[in-house]
Amino acid sequence: LFDQITYNFTAPVGNYTYTIELWNALMTSIVSTQTVVSTGGLITRSFTGLTEGTTYNIRIKIVTTGCTGCSEVTCNFVEVTTLAYPCLAITDLVVTASIPLP
Repeated sequence: LFDQITYNFTAPVGNYTYTIELWNALMTSIVSTQTVVSTGGLITRSFTGLTEGTTYNIRIKIVTTGCTGCSEVTCNFVEVTTLAYPCLAITDLVVTASIPLP
């Protein structure tokens, strides 16, 4: 849960290939990519094994499947952040210390 990003989108009817890119926060390197070939419908996938509490950027590239002359469409980046582990409140804390006597 804390080390993943789950995304979903509805693909239009048609034969399309989607390349989903996950970039680091500075957008200087690709962390991971996934390729989905779809004929339409809801697409849900996850990037896993990420660092908790970290910002990433995700974008989708779309091309018509099997079309050698078709141009690729590149969507804008969307910034996402993995969840951070919660810091649970400490209740009823008792601190004890042993002090040696001389």
